[in-house]
Amino acid sequence: MHRKLSVFVTVSLLSLSTIIVFYTGNFGLHTRRFVHDIHLSPHLSFQTTQSDSPASIPSNHSSIQNDQDIRKSSRNLKVNGDEKPTQAPNKTAKCVRQDNFVFAKVHKCGSTTIQSIFFHYGYNHKLIVALPRTNRKAWIGKPHSITEKSYKPTPDGKQWNIFNHHSVYDKEMFLKLMPKDTKFLTILRQPISRLSSAFNYFSLHKYFTNMLNVSVEQRQSPIQIFLSAPWYWEQHFHPVRSAYGSLNDLGCIRNCMAQDLGMEKSQYNKPDAVKRYIEKLGKDFTTVMILEKLEESLVLLKRRMCWSLQDIIFWEKKQFKKRPYVVRAGDLRFRGSALKTDFTDKMLHNYEMYSNIDFQIYDFFYDKLTKDIAEEGQDFLEEVEHFKDILSKVASYCISKRKPKIAWAKASKWNTPFSINEKYCQLLSEERPGWDRILREHYYDNMDKQ
Repeated sequence: MHRKLSVFVTVSLLSLSTIIVFYTGNFGLHTRRFVHDIHLSPHLSFQTTQSDSPASIPSNHSSIQNDQDIRKSSRNLKVNGDEKPTQAPNKTAKCVRQDNFVFAKVHKCGSTTIQSIFFHYGYNHKLIVALPRTNRKAWIGKPHSITEKSYKPTPDGKQWNIFNHHSVYDKEMFLKLMPKDTKFLTILRQPISRLSSAFNYFSLHKYFTNMLNVSVEQRQSPIQIFLSAPWYWEQHFHPVRSAYGSLNDLGCIRNCMAQDLGMEKSQYNKPDAVKRYIEKLGKDFTTVMILEKLEESLVLLKRRMCWSLQDIIFWEKKQFKKRPYVVRAGDLRFRGSALKTDFTDKMLHNYEMYSNIDFQIYDFFYDKLTKDIAEEGQDFLEEVEHFKDILSKVASYCISKRKPKIAWAKASKWNTPFSINEKYCQLLSEERPGWDRILREHYYDNMDKQ
């Protein structure tokens, strides 16, 4: 009797194992698809209330993709940091999520996109993000100086987890205000691409004496006129004062990334000092992202910070302009891309000489990022493609005027399953003023009422 029972139990266990293996194999075939549950089966139903949280899906329901029963409730799938962060392959088994960091926001380098990602991260993980005294200010403090008058006191006097506003980079200053294990992050951009963006955004031609007239006479764009003789036009640059100081700080025309990264202008003409400072930045920063390789940069950041794929998702309501702005095919110095405006070799050479510190910084970190990516291996490249696919699907969902209440991203080797809804899209599209308001209300409403 005991022998028959033993055989029966053994056979049952073997059958169960076979079913599990077969099911797992089927699931793996579809890990790259982004699933809109409302399209999977006409029998699926959702909560009709306008809930911020996705509805739970019955675990005993079979779907076309044969993976419906592994989906968990919305409480577990909501992008709120409860998921176990994915880990880079071939790394140590232990991966501790890094929540304390400073983002050195460099003007016109795609930094607003990254800033929004980090605001969203802090909000989802219930972290303390540094905020200015008022919502009107994009800056916290002044160059190399952040005083108590510069920022809103934190709830219960806690230390900041995240510094994410404009401020000139100064590691020693930040370490006095942040936890000891704080990481430093930033993003850079091809210098002429950055200059082109600044010209457009700040309408810089207005601050150069007679530039518009010369532009009309020579039938060239203002930026072409500037690049034809940058040293000359620098003498005729008269920026106005703004709420944050001189426009020259915002609409910078020369070595602007070096300026935001804290390099003193007195060092610009000292090659050895420049080299040492760039090497110091290389040691200070955990990750220096490059706008021309944005998706690769974010996946690398995710791995180094032990974050989840959900933590680096972004979407902009305003159509994000194609990266990179190309300068000229085949020219390594300009990374083989094309700009909207045609530049002659002379113009490109002029600006490389005129703003040479920025070119040194950009080349140093572009080459470093390229090397780091190569060391990550094939799995990294596959994850980047997966990430791009997810971004595309998220954007398609968010821009759709007729969308299901919830959309699901299936699990893959790089991410746990997660869901998005209309509120998620709204948060993805928020920029600094909106996030300042959201976080201020979240942190301080109760304190201010006391």
